[in-house]
Amino acid sequence: GANVGVTYAAGGQVSAYTRIGEFIHFAGEIVLTSKGSSTGSLRLNLPRAIGVVGSAGATVFGGQAVGYSFAATVLGGIVAVGNNGDSFVTLAYPVANGNTNITDATTQNNTIIIWSFSYKTADAF
Repeated sequence: GANVGVTYAAGGQVSAYTRIGEFIHFAGEIVLTSKGSSTGSLRLNLPRAIGVVGSAGATVFGGQAVGYSFAATVLGGIVAVGNNGDSFVTLAYPVANGNTNITDATTQNNTIIIWSFSYKTADAF
């Protein structure tokens, strides 16, 4: 997605990944000072595309994000949701019957997201 007007705290956009065979472990942190004017679901670009897991086009739950907070509200664990072949994941939080995407409506200017998850890559080693 777009990032129109988004600004980050000093050092507030950090990520790293490690590749072990066909698997990527991806971790990082985003600290916003302004969420800007973009709308839609919050997405993270991945260092490598998601590989085929299960049937082609299947939704892949790549793992649990560590934390998500804004103001005094802290939501528990969030999940990174992607599809086979995608080079991004959408961040969501669990609800009674599935997941709800984190969007511009659920973030604020002081949103902090810390993540750590693994997924199978589409790249041959």
